[in-house]
Amino acid sequence: GLYYPSVTTLLKLTDVEGQAALTKWRTAVGEEMSSNITKRAVARGNKWHKFCESYIMGLPVWNSLTEPGDLTYASDLGHFLNTHIRQVVASETRVVSTTYGIAGRVDLCVELMDGRLAVVDFKTGRKPKSGQRVENYGIQTTLYADALQSMVGRGIIDTIVIVQLCPKQLLWQESSTLQWVPLLEERVARFAELVLAKL
Repeated sequence: GLYYPSVTTLLKLTDVEGQAALTKWRTAVGEEMSSNITKRAVARGNKWHKFCESYIMGLPVWNSLTEPGDLTYASDLGHFLNTHIRQVVASETRVVSTTYGIAGRVDLCVELMDGRLAVVDFKTGRKPKSGQRVENYGIQTTLYADALQSMVGRGIIDTIVIVQLCPKQLLWQESSTLQWVPLLEERVARFAELVLAKL
């Protein structure tokens, strides 16, 4: 079978600034501290990611919430999702973009309240991300939209949504795939150069 590299690998290898910043941070706080912070962040990310997907699919979610403050946050989150999403088209789906030869796993493809189809990607963090991080999110989700386009067969998917789940605020950031396609193509080209250089 064919091997398709993942979009996360592509983004990691082509985001030189991001990798440099991460290394710098690790060196500054030390290996143990950075490892602990990362573990906590990943645990929180997985927990709320799972909550969102289960909630949207109508699965039981409330009994998994044990910490104080969780229930309030969860009910705010549920309300937040209900105001934006009419129905789920696909959830946790592995996809391949034949346009770019890159694979990934989509959090959600949904029908929005106004009938448009959108790819939704959940991101967690202590505070909202901006700049290069958001650029990476946009590129990643646009690739998913391209890959799903041929699979879903329900009309055009030209909207992406980055949902940032921060403890103090919930952000629904909608944009058009057209905005991100040039950046995606640029990164794919850079990735191809890196791969070829290794051969």
